Amino acid sequence: MTYQNIDDRATLLGGETSPQPRGSSIVPRIGIALIIGSVVMMAAMYVAPTMGNVALNTIFGQASEIDPAAVLLGAKSEDAKKTMFFDFKIKHGKKYSSLDQEMEKYEVFKSNLHKIDAMNGKGKARYAITKFSDMTEEEFTSINGLRFKETVDHVKRLHAASPEDQAASGFTPFEEIQDELLEGVKASDSVDWRGTAVTSVKDQGMCGDCWAFAACGDMEGTWALTTGQLVDLSEQYLTDCDSSDNGCSGGMMSSAYEWVIKNGGMQTLSEYPFTSGESGKEGVCKVQGLNSDNPTVTGWTMVTGGAANIKAMLASKGPISVAVNAVQMQFYDSGVDEANYCLWGELNHGVLLVGYGSENGQDYWIIKNSWGTSWGEKGYYRISMDNGACGVEEMPMKSL
Repeated sequence: MTYQNIDDRATLLGGETSPQPRGSSIVPRIGIALIIGSVVMMAAMYVAPTMGNVALNTIFGQASEIDPAAVLLGAKSEDAKKTMFFDFKIKHGKKYSSLDQEMEKYEVFKSNLHKIDAMNGKGKARYAITKFSDMTEEEFTSINGLRFKETVDHVKRLHAASPEDQAASGFTPFEEIQDELLEGVKASDSVDWRGTAVTSVKDQGMCGDCWAFAACGDMEGTWALTTGQLVDLSEQYLTDCDSSDNGCSGGMMSSAYEWVIKNGGMQTLSEYPFTSGESGKEGVCKVQGLNSDNPTVTGWTMVTGGAANIKAMLASKGPISVAVNAVQMQFYDSGVDEANYCLWGELNHGVLLVGYGSENGQDYWIIKNSWGTSWGEKGYYRISMDNGACGVEEMPMKSL
C-alpha cells in the first residue's frame, strides 16, 4: 500500500473523509494506528480492492472466507476479528468519518461479538454479525421510531371519545365489530400472506419511520384483499406529509391510519419514492392533493382478545401492524426467536405481522421487517408465540 500525503489517509480508513491541511494533527493518530496494526501492516502491504472509487485498504486486514459461526466469535484471535470487521465493512458499505471513529466502532464490534455468542448459547434461533454490529444498544435503539406510550394514550382517548369523534378518526373499538369481522372465521394451523397481500421487503435505513413501513404494509394488505390489486404504498409520503407524526423522529401506526382517512388516501411508491434512508431525515411534503382513485382505507381498529383473535384476523383480513421491542433483533439471523432478551414494556419498533406457523412443536409469528433483505430470513423474522412474543399481542392494529 502507498499513500503520498496526509490527505490520502482514507486508504487507511476504508472510507471517505474530508480533506485535512497538510501537516495536520492526524499524523500522531496515524502513528498510533500503525503501532496498533504493526504486525498486520508490516507483514504484508497490499493494494486493497475498491468499492466504487473508495480504496478499502485498512488497518483491519483484508477480506477472507472466515465462517463467523465456526467457533465462538468472541474467542477468535485479534487478527481474525480485524478481518471480520473488514469483511463487515465491505458487505454493508460502512464508511466512517475519521480514524478515531473507526477505532471506536471496531471496539463496539468486538464487544458485540461476545453478545452474539451469549445469545447463541441461549435459545434455538441463530444470531450473527448483521449490519448493526458496529452499533451500541443505545445507537441501535435510536433508529427504532415507534412511539409506544403515545400510541397507548391515543387509543385510550379514542376508546373514551364520542361516536362522532371516533367516526371522524376512522376508529372503531374491536369489541363492537368483533362478531361481524370474525363471524364464521376458523383460523387454520398456518397462515402466510407473502406473495398475495404483502409487497417486497423495504429498508428504512437511518430514518426512524418504522411506523410508516408497518402502517403501509397493513394498508397494502387491506387494499389488496379489497380490490385484488397489490400495490406498493409510499412510506416517504407518510414520513414527509403526515403532520400528526414526526417523520424520521418517530410516529404511530394509529395516527397514520387516522391521518390517511382524513386526507383521502395514499400515494404509491412509484409516485413518491423513498429517499430518507441515507440522510435519516424527512423531506418537505410534495403532495397538495390526491386523486379519487388513490389507494385508501376507510377505518381501523386495535385487535383485542389475545393470540386467538389475532390469528383469526390474520386469516380473514390480512396482515396486521404490531409493536415489538427490537433489542433481540439487532443480531438476529434465522430460526424461531424465543425472545429471551426482550425488554418488556419498552416496545419501540413497528413491524408487519404477515402470518404464523409451527416448527418442531414451536408456534411462531411471521414478521416482515423494514431493514432490507440482508437482515434476518431475507428480511423476515420468526418469533415464538410464547409469553406474548415480546409485544406482538400488546398493540395489534388493523386497517379496514
